[in-house]
Amino acid sequence: MMSTRRANRDFLIKGCILTAEIDRLLAQAELALVADPNRPAELRGANVDAICFPVRFLRQALQASSEGRSHSFAHLASRVGQMKRER
Repeated sequence: MMSTRRANRDFLIKGCILTAEIDRLLAQAELALVADPNRPAELRGANVDAICFPVRFLRQALQASSEGRSHSFAHLASRVGQMKRER
């Protein structure tokens, strides 16, 4: 989490990339994972959620970092799980 926060801050300070752009790229990655035509059809939704977890976790970490908050892995992982239920 701290490295994500530092990287985000460094990118913003250097003007390399905006938080919204990182989030957009992560959102595109998640959509690509969900819609992957090469994924075996027999994979269940829970498997797809597991495949998408890293990207969803990074989006949560990015959001918290952009708001100046720092959360534990457990908190962010829980938030990813809550968002899954909201879909």
